[in-house]
Amino acid sequence: MENNVWESVDQSIDPYYFVNFMDEVRNFQEDDPSYFYFATNYLSVIEDGVIIDLGCGTGGALRALSNVVSDQSHLVGVDLSKIMVEEAKKRSSKTSIPITYTQANARKLPFSSNTFDACISIGLFDIVNQPEVVLSEISRVTKKGGRIVVTAPDLDAMIIDSDDVDLTRRIIHFYSDTLENGLIGRKISGMLKNVGLNVVNSEGYLTIVEEFSLVYKFWLRDVLENAVYSNVISKVEKIAWIQEMKMRQRTSRFFASFITFVFVAEKKEK
Repeated sequence: MENNVWESVDQSIDPYYFVNFMDEVRNFQEDDPSYFYFATNYLSVIEDGVIIDLGCGTGGALRALSNVVSDQSHLVGVDLSKIMVEEAKKRSSKTSIPITYTQANARKLPFSSNTFDACISIGLFDIVNQPEVVLSEISRVTKKGGRIVVTAPDLDAMIIDSDDVDLTRRIIHFYSDTLENGLIGRKISGMLKNVGLNVVNSEGYLTIVEEFSLVYKFWLRDVLENAVYSNVISKVEKIAWIQEMKMRQRTSRFFASFITFVFVAEKKEK
């Protein structure tokens, strides 16, 4: 799925396809706190604060946060999609503390400067246009000394084990190069500094996948078709590669890994 489609979820033929897609990616366990440890680990120290989640989707990160922050905290979720906001509201009706959801563009947030004590953004920067503009808005609405936690994958650093190393590299590089933010994982640290934020911690989170059918369903199918159409690989190469991957899955030898970087930044006091 290409990143630009996330900018027009509500205008698509079936907006709820995207809701279901997110649920399937998380194995229908979106409220499992382990999916959002980035949020709970780095923001649980915020006492009685106002926390915003940019690109909140169906609200899983905020629901996870609602279980670890104080009862006096105020949680706010923002998403470009009206469908996502409506779904987040439904799923968050029984949280321990109220969560406010707002439909808005992350590149032009409807909040005053220095409003929030902290900001979290998980899975936004590989799909949003003009990521540095979004970071600038995050910096603007965060209070001085406030904490910011963002995640960003590096899709060019993806690994898939294969006997045909050259072909696999061509597939992975094609996928990364056709996305506007395919290299965002390695670029976002500099972007954070460009907008005046101080990066205080960074780490890499590795996801290992050992089921070919999973990655084929969520992204490889379209990638391979587009790679053939763009003459990056041949149809014969595509068929042979899929056959190898299926053989690897049958013999428990399929292996793929994806790295996501987590950056913790703070807005400078001065």
